[in-house]
Amino acid sequence: MADPILDLDSAETPADFGDDPGALARRWISEIELAEKDQASWRERGRRIIKRYREDRAEAVTEVKARRFSLLWANIQTLGPAVYARTPSAVVGRRWKDDDPVGRVASEVLERGLNFAVDSLDFADVLLSLRDDFLLVGRGQAWVRYLPHLRTVTPPAPLPDPDGQVSDDPEPYEVVDWEEAVVDHVSWDDFLHNPARKWSEVRWVARVVFMTREELTQRFGEEIGGEVGLDHGPEEGSSASDDHQQWKKAAVYEIWDKPSRTAVWISKAWPEAPLDQREDPLGLADFFPCPRPLLATTAPDSLIPVPDYAIGYVKRRIGQPLTPQTAQAAATDIEGFKAAVETAAGAFLTAKLGPLGGALASNVADHAVQAVATTLEAATRALEAQPAHAPMPQA
Repeated sequence: MADPILDLDSAETPADFGDDPGALARRWISEIELAEKDQASWRERGRRIIKRYREDRAEAVTEVKARRFSLLWANIQTLGPAVYARTPSAVVGRRWKDDDPVGRVASEVLERGLNFAVDSLDFADVLLSLRDDFLLVGRGQAWVRYLPHLRTVTPPAPLPDPDGQVSDDPEPYEVVDWEEAVVDHVSWDDFLHNPARKWSEVRWVARVVFMTREELTQRFGEEIGGEVGLDHGPEEGSSASDDHQQWKKAAVYEIWDKPSRTAVWISKAWPEAPLDQREDPLGLADFFPCPRPLLATTAPDSLIPVPDYAIGYVKRRIGQPLTPQTAQAAATDIEGFKAAVETAAGAFLTAKLGPLGGALASNVADHAVQAVATTLEAATRALEAQPAHAPMPQA
C-alpha cells in the first residue's frame, strides 16, 4: 500500500490517509481545519456584530455624558417576534384520508407525544436561541440527541435442575426503561460542515462539544478520557462567558459522515485515534441528526450566510473630501429643505401674525438649516472620535 498522506491538499480519497486509527483521526482533523478556514471570515464578522449588539466597546465604560442608542439592538428586538413569537403545536395527520382507524389512532398518539415533548423539553428556549443567531449572524442550528434511560434488571435465581444441581446466578443486565429525543441549540460558531454550494452537497456535519475531564472519562472511559488534552480556553480579547470558566475543557468534535454512515468523535488534542466511532447510530433516512441550518442570505456558490446587518450597513467615510457631484447634490438637498421650511413657516406665521409672519419665515428657515448643520457637525466629530480598534463589518 502507498504511504499515507497527512493533509487534504494531495488526497484524492479518504483511503489515502491510511486505514489505521491514527490516520482516521488525522483525516478528520484536516477536514475540520479546512471547514474552519472556509468559515473564518464569516465567524470574525459575526463576532464583531455580536460585540456591537451588546455594546461591548472600550469607550462605553467611560462614557457618562454622551447618550447612545443601539439601533442594532432595537432592530433585533423588533424583528424577533416577527420571526418567532410563540411555541408551535405539532399536528400529525394521515396523508390519505382513508377509512383507517389504526392510522387515525397512530396519528393521534404521535401528535400527543410530540406536543408533550415540546412542552417538557423547553423547546421555546431552543427556538429563541436559533432566532437570535439567525437575525444577528445569519445562521441558526439545532441538533437532536437520542437519550435512552436505562434500568438494571436482576434476573430471579434459577430453579435447580432435576439432578439437584443449581447453576450460577445470572448476571444483572440493563434494559431501556424509557427514551427521549432531546433538541439542543448549537451555537452559531460551533457548527461545521464541509465547504459546499448547497445543502445536497454536504457530506458531513459536526458540532463542537466542550467537555471537562470528568465528562470525558464518563463518556470515553478512563484510558482515553484521562489522556485527552484540555485545549479549550478563552480567546484573546474576547468577553464571552466562557472566558471566566472555572474548569479547563476539551473541544470534542462530533462528526456525522453521510457517505460512510458513521459517527466519529475527534479531538485535535488527541490525534492518535478517534475518541469513539459508531456505525449509523440512529438509522435515520437522511442520516444527519440535524436539519438544514436556518440561513440568511446566501450566494449561489456557498452555504456561508451573509448577515443582514452586514448587507444593510453603509460604510462611513469620515474626513474624505466630497466629490463635485456629491457636493452639488448636498447643496441641492439643503436648498430644498430650506425652501420647504420657509413655505411651511410662512403659512403658519401668516395665519397667526398676519403680514408680519411672512417676513419672519425666512429667518425661521435660516435657523432651521443652521440647527441641522450644527447637529451633523457634532455627529461627525463624535464618529471621528471613535477608536479605530472596533472595525466595522464589511458588506
